[in-house]
Amino acid sequence: MYESGRYDEVVSRVTAASVGDVGAEALWLAAHSHLRLGRKDEAARLLARLATMEGDPGWQVTSQLALAGLEGNADALARARQAAGAFPGDPFVQYELGLSAARSGDFTAAAQAFDRSLEADPTFAYAYYYAGLTYDRLGRADLMVTRFDTFLRLAPQAPERPEVESILRTVRGR
Repeated sequence: MYESGRYDEVVSRVTAASVGDVGAEALWLAAHSHLRLGRKDEAARLLARLATMEGDPGWQVTSQLALAGLEGNADALARARQAAGAFPGDPFVQYELGLSAARSGDFTAAAQAFDRSLEADPTFAYAYYYAGLTYDRLGRADLMVTRFDTFLRLAPQAPERPEVESILRTVRGR
């Protein structure tokens, strides 16, 4: 649903589920759905809930990175980035690390984090999307094209599809 741009449906399903029936990934997807819908406060609420979930500590770091970025809290972001070092193989930690690096303009670090996310989960469509955008900013059209091609294959119904296809047509000279 998320990869098809059905953000309201993602949020509805998570909201309708019982508290104990909602997994960490579902909460994270719902938080990112809220962000795509421009609902920063609702996203922050879900990310804060994610930070308190028992189990995989990677989700706590994932939520800390996302919350620090939303709040623009440089100290919290520095702490979360340091904590992220313990999770080089966690696709969600690396994805959020990539987003935070891109927001701060460090596109080399962002590309590295997105690539680590993809190594950990080669089916993570949006990691390909943001890696493509990042490689575009770095002037690496070859890597941008491969990331965008994979994104389109993995998320054929993504709302970003027209934008990505337009970029690829321009780069390929069509």
